[in-house]
Amino acid sequence: MGSDYNKNLFKQFEEALLKIDFLMEENKALKKEIATMKENHKKEIAILQAEITSLKKENQKLKDIINKNSGNSSKPPSSDGFKKIHNSREKTDKKVGGQKGHRGNIPMLLKNPTKIIEHKKKHCKCGCHIVYSENYIAKQAVDIEIVTNIVEHRVFNGICSGCGNKTTNDFPSNITNLVTYGNTLTSPVLHKDETGIRINKTIEWFHVLSNKTKTLYFSHKKRGNVADNETQLLPIYSGTLVHDHLKGLYVYSCKHSECNAHILRYLKSAVENKKREWAREKQKSQVVLEVKVVARILLILKAIPQHFAKTQKIFLRVLSLRSQASLFFVEFLNGGVE
Repeated sequence: MGSDYNKNLFKQFEEALLKIDFLMEENKALKKEIATMKENHKKEIAILQAEITSLKKENQKLKDIINKNSGNSSKPPSSDGFKKIHNSREKTDKKVGGQKGHRGNIPMLLKNPTKIIEHKKKHCKCGCHIVYSENYIAKQAVDIEIVTNIVEHRVFNGICSGCGNKTTNDFPSNITNLVTYGNTLTSPVLHKDETGIRINKTIEWFHVLSNKTKTLYFSHKKRGNVADNETQLLPIYSGTLVHDHLKGLYVYSCKHSECNAHILRYLKSAVENKKREWAREKQKSQVVLEVKVVARILLILKAIPQHFAKTQKIFLRVLSLRSQASLFFVEFLNGGVE
């Protein structure tokens, strides 16, 4: 009976060892399967995270597009539609419009008119000659004319009719190159901008180039280099061009400076759409600059002749409603901010 017991015990022991080997192999296979599953899960998680990141970026980009307006981007005010424009002025108890006691302004005749046309009928209805006094009533039609002034200097060489000596003549000291450009084209700062307009039911681009004394306006079917090259100004300009960061303008070899008004809009967009606190701080420093600019513009407007009083009033209204626009005129009005 003892031998049977030992045999059964040994058999159970063998079965237990076989079961342990089986379980160890099964455990090894399960570990391998789990490791593979973990690796696959990691890859899936990485793919999903990449998709989430991509969707977040796309979502933010769409939000930025929706939230863009003329106050925080380069979009024109006409694209704002019926959205309410934020008014930065503090509310007061005063009524809209002119206040009691303010000095009124009316248009005044300009002195030294370019041309005078006298309207005098020679004969009366009865056929007799009309005699006029020196008194008259005047009205003026005011317009501007922009022309290209090209002065060609010609130097001649000659021979004296008496002694036969050769005589040479010199160009003026300021005429040094084959083509010498005047002060307008050699201005240290030029501003460039453009906006879409409709001409005969088609969309074209209205371009402007200006320095502190002169402005050039022109329309063109194209927005970028094709239009700018036709003016023949920017390809030869060597000063500082202030613009709205339009990529096509960087092909010109002049210096480039981004318009402060656009920088303010980008900061505003960073605060409103991206919640960037550093942009808020930058905004505060730009506001100090803007106050200086507005003060400078007010001084210049104060010196404008009386007959432009209406222009003063309109411009001051623009400054009060959209004061950021004043930064665009910094270089135009004064060549820089001290």
